[in-house]
Amino acid sequence: TNLRFNQKNRHYLYTSGIHAVVPLSIPDTEYYAVSSVSDFLLNPPFKLKEISPKKPSVSAIGYRSSLENEISAGLVLWETNGNKDSLSPYLVDFSELGWCQSTYLCLDGVALTAIKPKTNSTAVVYANQQIGSSLQYTNDFSGIAYYLAKTKKGLFVLHSGTQTGVHNLFFIRQFLGQEELEKPLHIRLLDGKRAAKIHSIDDRYW
Repeated sequence: TNLRFNQKNRHYLYTSGIHAVVPLSIPDTEYYAVSSVSDFLLNPPFKLKEISPKKPSVSAIGYRSSLENEISAGLVLWETNGNKDSLSPYLVDFSELGWCQSTYLCLDGVALTAIKPKTNSTAVVYANQQIGSSLQYTNDFSGIAYYLAKTKKGLFVLHSGTQTGVHNLFFIRQFLGQEELEKPLHIRLLDGKRAAKIHSIDDRYW
């Protein structure tokens, strides 16, 4: 509105560091960014059947750190008819993602910068991250995404906000649920977000 953009045309906006501040009103919609163009181009392609499954093959990993995680993993596997501790195309990872000694970000005690590639999963849902909490807040999701993307070839789902409660389960049930017809991942993602928002209204970012 402030810059009088024509909605029929595509516009590119460039700012030069701290020397220019442009007031922009960001609408409530999805935004996508590529953190590493070279990695993006080198990633192997996906087949259509991999990202449009009728019944995703689901597994839960990293849940043994607490009783709460074990219960949540059991519910996830019950909802999705999945398996424990196997490397399926669709993973729900309960490994803790947060700050190590309040100085650097780590996954299950290992610094994100030191994580080696582990899986070729089509999609991974991180179900036990602490970076959105008030005690471990960060807005550097692009940096986190950059290192997480190096550990696998596929999509991963990461959201800010508390992970306790049932909203995570409602998201996973919609995202990884069995369907009569093939259902693309981007539709599953939107349906999962919709289901989670209903049960966690105060969580702003999905």
